[in-house]
Amino acid sequence: MSLVHAATVVLLRPATSGPEVFLVRRHGKSGFMGGATVFPGGKVDPGDGRVESCGRTPAACAAALGVESAEAAHASFVAAVRELHEEAHVILARDDEGALPSPAAVVALNDELDSLREGHRIPHGAVHRLWRAHGLRPALDLVAPFAWWVTPVAEPRRFDTRFFVALQPDGQRAAMDGHETTAERWSTAVDAVEAHDAGGDVYLPPP
Repeated sequence: MSLVHAATVVLLRPATSGPEVFLVRRHGKSGFMGGATVFPGGKVDPGDGRVESCGRTPAACAAALGVESAEAAHASFVAAVRELHEEAHVILARDDEGALPSPAAVVALNDELDSLREGHRIPHGAVHRLWRAHGLRPALDLVAPFAWWVTPVAEPRRFDTRFFVALQPDGQRAAMDGHETTAERWSTAVDAVEAHDAGGDVYLPPP
């Protein structure tokens, strides 16, 4: 079985007890890792590599990931930003003047995005069309490579997943989408692992 390319984002915010990470719970009926507590993320879409971006060139994306294909690397970066918008309502995109959307614009963009959903999912290309309509391009300098995991061969579905790290922008608030994800939490990494070990409602996949 061929590997499916995916991207996910470790979204951080400062806290008195140390950096906290944003986690969401996948829908229980999801075809992969249903009910697991994960970072926002998903599959790389066919159009992700063709989207106009800013902040990092495709060649710089390839250098950052240590790969030869600039298009594939660029697609992974764009997918990370797109999935963060889809699943966590955080928008890492800039206008032509280099500004992130205002808090009011973020609310409006997320309301518009939610109206585009078809069942639990957002159609391919919908986020990119939304960004273009509002003069925004994904800001790839706001995410940085963090880790690289490939699902073991024993699993029936296998993913080649790039993990990225990003900071929650000022004036934005991460929130679950309520469709593909059904619960959310900010937690230190240690607290999340301890909650998993306690055997409660937090199940963390190996990555």
